This record gives sequence, C-alpha cells and structure tokens, in this order.
Amino acid sequence: MGKVSTLVSSTFIVLGLVVNGIHSWNYEDEDTKGVFRWGDQYPECDGLNQSPIDIETARVQVNRDLTVEIGGLDETHETWIRNNGHTAQLGLLDSPKPNLTGTAVNGKLYEFAQLHFHWGEKSDRGSEHSVDSVFYPAEMHMVFYRKQYGDIETAVKYKDGLAVVGVFLQNSKTNNPNYDPLIYAVRQAPDYKAKSFLPSEITLRQLLPRNTQKFYRYSGSLTTPPCDEIVTWILLADPVEIGEQQLEVFRHERTNYVSMRSGSNRIDHNYRYQAPINRRIVESSFNPRISFSTPLNARAIKPFYKNVFFPSY
Repeated sequence: MGKVSTLVSSTFIVLGLVVNGIHSWNYEDEDTKGVFRWGDQYPECDGLNQSPIDIETARVQVNRDLTVEIGGLDETHETWIRNNGHTAQLGLLDSPKPNLTGTAVNGKLYEFAQLHFHWGEKSDRGSEHSVDSVFYPAEMHMVFYRKQYGDIETAVKYKDGLAVVGVFLQNSKTNNPNYDPLIYAVRQAPDYKAKSFLPSEITLRQLLPRNTQKFYRYSGSLTTPPCDEIVTWILLADPVEIGEQQLEVFRHERTNYVSMRSGSNRIDHNYRYQAPINRRIVESSFNPRISFSTPLNARAIKPFYKNVFFPSY
C-alpha cells in the first residue's frame, strides 16, 4: 500500500490529540482556528472522503461476509486517562495490546493504540456519526494501527494505516458500572495535560456492546486535523448505555483557552460537523432497515456542511 501525502510529523498523535500545540485548532464555530477553518492550515480537511458522515440506511449495501475480530478484549489492563486539551484519551500500560482483523479490514492485522471520546453540551447531540440523521449523546473511538508498519506514527503515513471502531454511547437514567473506573479517572483529570490512573484494572470488553458483529463500514478520515484519509471506519450498530451523570463528567473536562461560545474553558463539546458521503459506499454486516432503533432522547438533525466546498457529482 502506497504512502499518502500528509502533514503528519513526529509531533502528531492522531485522532483527538494535540497537533503541534493546543492552539493549532479547536472546535469553535467562528474562531480562525475553528472547525470551519481547519482546511486553511490542514488542506486534507477539505478533502472528498472526510469523516464523520451520516449513515443513510436506505443507501447502505448489505454485505453479510463482513466480519471483525477483536482479540484480547477479555484481558485485564492497567489503564490511564489523559486530558489532552481536546478529549479524554485512554491508554494501556501493559502488553500485549488487543488486536483487530477480519474481512472488514481485508484480513490485515491492526494493533490497539488508544481510545477517546466525543460528546456534546447536551445529550441530544454529541456523537460525530449519526444513523439516518439521529445522533447519540457521545461516541467512543477505539484506534488501531496496522501492525506491519511498526508504530502509529509510521502507520498514519499509509492509506490503510488505521482502523477505528466507533461506539455510540446512549444515555440512561442509571449509571453503567462497567464505566465507573473510567469515569472516576476522567473526574480526576479535569485540566489540560492532567493524567490519572484508573482505580482498578479493566477489560476493553466491558466498554463495548455485547454484539460487535453488527456494524457499518466505510472509508474515511481522521475527524481531527490533519484529517488524513487513512481510516477504515467500523461503526458498531448497537450502542452502550451509560448514565447521564457519567456523561456530565466528560463535559467538565477543561482546555487551556476560553471558548468564544460558552465563555469558559470547559470542553463542553468536541464533535466535528459531518461531511457529505460523495461517491463512497457504506456497507453493513446486517440489514439495518429491519434492525435500527432510535436512541432515547435522540432527535434527527440535518447534517451540517457550513462554509465547506465539496464538488457535486
């Protein structure tokens, strides 16, 4: 697989992490470094195969040969949470790391790098992806890099460098005990660059829905600068329920600049607006037209492509 032209350097840590300093981009609507101006500094952000997107189930192609196999989900790990100024990121201290393969990634082997979260000010919007314009309160991204490239910094230079498993988080009146250690650590690391260890070992299995074989697949990009189009997206169809109180903890994470919109330094939202699908094909491992259910407190929101030019076909 050939290399891609990219802005990635040794200082980049991809998908939700700081890129050459916290002030190089943000999620503000009107800021000169805000979400609608990312393309000024990172041209790939204006590309034709960007993420996130809305999954239109009427246009999805069912492919029952699609599989995803995630190894090591039941292994316990010492784990930390870090506030990088854009999100709460989880990393594993020990090895071996979980791995991912299957027909969804053409049989290639990927290794776990990190996971992180995207959320909104309120629970009616927070996920980056949506299904038939219905958003969830939050979305978790499990990032894997192709193992043959040796490390994630090298992998992001290749078109097949990353596979990301997206998990929708649905709000519930009761807290999810499987998420308690993670939420505890997030609460202990509210400030930019703060790091906290989870109070107990966890497995990645406890963060996922029971069924990981119902999913959507498409080719896309990082949802943060530099927006490189190097990602095979695997979006699990079934959400994970977590408590509204647990979701609120994410909204109290802080960065080191004051938001023009809220007047505070809280990361009250960190989702990117959606891109058009253009000529891409979205496949599913199941028939979504008979399986999809609307999440609690969700509402349909028309995808928003403000100040972004995408050629029509």
